Amino acid sequence: MTVTADQFRSSFPAFTSTTQFSDGMVNMWINFAYAELNPRAFGPNIDMYAQNMVAHYLTLQALQNAEGENGAPSGHAVGPVTGKSVGELSMQYAGASNTDPDARHWEQTVYGSFVRRGLRLYGAAPYATPLAPTPIGQGYGVPWNGPQFENITSP
Repeated sequence: MTVTADQFRSSFPAFTSTTQFSDGMVNMWINFAYAELNPRAFGPNIDMYAQNMVAHYLTLQALQNAEGENGAPSGHAVGPVTGKSVGELSMQYAGASNTDPDARHWEQTVYGSFVRRGLRLYGAAPYATPLAPTPIGQGYGVPWNGPQFENITSP
């Protein structure tokens, strides 16, 4: 079942402001979440993970909008604060931590952390296999690449 914007707002009261989070914006992220999540992997828990994914992207979008209102370019990706000073104001960010090699952008919100754990828990996260097959007996052998359809005969 796909959740509605009202159901999402009921589950996540922090997003009840229709001024800051319009129904159109919430519905766009709801549609995106259900397109990205595999219902076969998440089963009856898909709504919970979809709502957390929506909350994650709405939070990131709100942060970007706030930066834009303060004169910063909207859409600039920054990581967590790694250093600050007070005299002459200085702030350092871990910019590399928000790139996607390990999907660390999920760790920028508590909602994203929840989704990322679910992706790993339900086996829906991407994984890498060796680029070249390893000869049998050395290492783990050739990774399984699914059923061999060319060997299936039709009745």
